Amino acid sequence: MFYLALNPAVYKKLQSILDSLFPNGDPDFVYSKSTSITYLDAVINESMRLQPAVSSTGGLTRITPTGGLMIAGVHVPGDVIVSVPPYTINRDPRYFDKAEEFIPERWTDEHPELVRDRGVLVPFSIGISHAAFPLV
Repeated sequence: MFYLALNPAVYKKLQSILDSLFPNGDPDFVYSKSTSITYLDAVINESMRLQPAVSSTGGLTRITPTGGLMIAGVHVPGDVIVSVPPYTINRDPRYFDKAEEFIPERWTDEHPELVRDRGVLVPFSIGISHAAFPLV
């Protein structure tokens, strides 16, 4: 709701889509009908990208391999816990163009070029992309 309030054009677009699917506040609302609303999914994904549900301080923890490895040019010994806070990775321009902006269309066919690696979005710490997080 926060991002919809800050972005009236997005709100109006989503409202228009919902009004067309559920005219007059359709009292026969069924969940199965709402699952086909791709723009609603895009708004949710974009909201979760900017404000992830997983703690930003704890991050997505991994343990380095026994022999250690190099991370950003620094050797990290083996069996060390490392983490990447979702808040940080979700705003990284290496993964998202216009990373600080709320643009739900990045998750649709309108502007997919704004997402460089869809696997980076892990709002509930599931489905981590091996490309983005090679420690897995």
